[in-house]
Amino acid sequence: MKKYVYLTAVFTILFFAKANAQDAIHIGIIPFQAIDKDAEAVTNLVEEQVSSCFANKGRFYLLDRGVTERLKKELEAAKENTSLYSKIVAEQGHMAGAEYLITGKVGSMEVSKTTSKNYLGQITVAYHGIMRISVQVNTVETGRVFFNEPYTIISKDFDIESKSDILDNILCKFKTAVKIKIRDMFPTSLAIIHVEKEKKGIPEQVLINAGKDLFETGKTANCDVPVSYTSISSIFSAKIVLEVITVEDLNFGGATSKREKKIGELKITSVEGDVSVCLVSNGGKEIKDAMDSKKVILIRQKAQ
Repeated sequence: MKKYVYLTAVFTILFFAKANAQDAIHIGIIPFQAIDKDAEAVTNLVEEQVSSCFANKGRFYLLDRGVTERLKKELEAAKENTSLYSKIVAEQGHMAGAEYLITGKVGSMEVSKTTSKNYLGQITVAYHGIMRISVQVNTVETGRVFFNEPYTIISKDFDIESKSDILDNILCKFKTAVKIKIRDMFPTSLAIIHVEKEKKGIPEQVLINAGKDLFETGKTANCDVPVSYTSISSIFSAKIVLEVITVEDLNFGGATSKREKKIGELKITSVEGDVSVCLVSNGGKEIKDAMDSKKVILIRQKAQ
């Protein structure tokens, strides 16, 4: 069975907003809790996957581990009292300089096998793992829960019972799900920053100012791709289509409304550090005219 829980996300990205170290979002990741003794060995690994999703220093600032260890003790003392818990999140979070506090619980990995017959009548055996993880995000300003999600991550099927491979696959799937959710919770700025290729003055390939912090390629994007095939960087990113939209103000009756008009599409072909290379798959002339006219542009992920 190949079912995994993925968080769905649609993220909207504004053109002119800029993030810097000063206005980066301050995140406190409280050390995750192991639900049972067997989970203790993997809890830190799960927490590391979450931390790595906030690795963009321009957008996020992670609190020091010593600070979050102290916060964990404060929160554990009030975990059975919802109102007290919220109060401590607000008070201690403010003192620590956090805007959001993230907590989580990790269960042990369960490995099981299934047997089946192939079309030749031969018996085949497949091994897979299951891990249950919960993640909660609290808003420090109010102390309330901003996001709370239980994950049941199921690895792909393996021919042999290799627990390290199974765990790697689960962690990869978990990180992908968390990263998608972060795109939704904390939208970032996107802009066409350079025309890489053009034909008769019409852009055919452009660079946008979003890289690995938003989009993954190869093994880190498609968790079931063998390591030897990680050079196929477009295996995931080529599926991401971005809509290019112009925005204009309409004034009537003393009121102002914004009108959005889709003018083209971009398809991500590769992710290169802090930028992504995009093919202009539709509306090249309209995109050029909008850029030349310095119109306000929105870029958002096309709904799948």
